Amino acid sequence: MIKRMTLVLTAVLALALLVVGCGSTSQDIKGGATKMKVTLAEVKKAVEAGDQATAKAKADALEEDWGKFEDAVKAKDKAMYADIEEPLAVIGAGTKKAQMDQKAILDGIAKLDGLLDSLVK
Repeated sequence: MIKRMTLVLTAVLALALLVVGCGSTSQDIKGGATKMKVTLAEVKKAVEAGDQATAKAKADALEEDWGKFEDAVKAKDKAMYADIEEPLAVIGAGTKKAQMDQKAILDGIAKLDGLLDSLVK
């Protein structure tokens, strides 16, 4: 009887943790996307000012922000994950070139910003 009760309690606890974990994934995604939008605005400001060193540093920070929740996005929506990776790569690579292509980077920023908006909602 005690073994059954222990087994039932373990199963209930595992189910509760699973449910809590599922709820936090959406919150993690929303929080991560919100943080990325702040960093993205900093990248944009640096690119518009022609400050490549700051733009590169902020683009690196943007990638770090993404790394904290990208797996949750990938698990929830693989297409969204792929859509985000594309402009993120453009931004990262563009800030590392010898001569920044401001238009390409700003286009990537605009696209990424729209995608992040859909995750924040």
